[in-house]
Amino acid sequence: MNDHDWEDLLYNLGLQKCILVLGPDLYTAEGDLPLHRQLAGFLQEQADQLRIRVSDNGWFHLLPSGNWTSPVRQINAFYQQPRPQAEAMLHKLVRLRFPVFVSLTPDNKLRQAFEGLPAEFEVYVRNKPHRENLPEPTADRPLVYQLLGSLEDRNSLVLTYDDFYDYLRSVFAGNSMSPVLRAAIAGNRIGKCSDRGCPRLEEKERPVALAISPADELVLVCRPAPAAADQLSFHDLGGRRLLHLDLD
Repeated sequence: MNDHDWEDLLYNLGLQKCILVLGPDLYTAEGDLPLHRQLAGFLQEQADQLRIRVSDNGWFHLLPSGNWTSPVRQINAFYQQPRPQAEAMLHKLVRLRFPVFVSLTPDNKLRQAFEGLPAEFEVYVRNKPHRENLPEPTADRPLVYQLLGSLEDRNSLVLTYDDFYDYLRSVFAGNSMSPVLRAAIAGNRIGKCSDRGCPRLEEKERPVALAISPADELVLVCRPAPAAADQLSFHDLGGRRLLHLDLD
């Protein structure tokens, strides 16, 4: 960033037009593997005892003889490991005047950094209606939102591919995220996604938005043309369909 970029950032911070998104890279020290690879290795070492099959992205599949308690308990232990550098950074970041903080990890380190400071806390829970009385976030009382759930509630966690499909279904059906939060993230300026530069899609589909998968890959969100409110498709940037949801 050049000097003008930093000045623009400070200017928009003053206008409360910025939000802070905290991803897993915050917990990755220089020279370490990405956090999802660390988690995958941590679980793979215990896969037989936990009765799970683990993917390289840290997600897992529960085997027929397994139960949810053991792997969730171990994932909790993984995230509870001391990370002094990241925790020190969090205590500095929460004092910046962002109206919204979005966490992409399921631990409570960000919430703990807000201890003693005024803030509202929200967590994604699949298919749970969003909170109706959520106040509009401000820099004096920011909103802290855990986008991929909390380790305190299994029904909020995105740990498996099935969880991720449930997450997409819940969010795009209008559940789980308050309009107050959506407006704060989008800045009330949601525009249509252009077809220009997009890959060739299946017939009668057009892109409407871009999303980022938990593996940090760009995904095209598409609707049928003419649009059907209850259907969504997800494609990689090569145009290959990854998932189709019928929200009925």
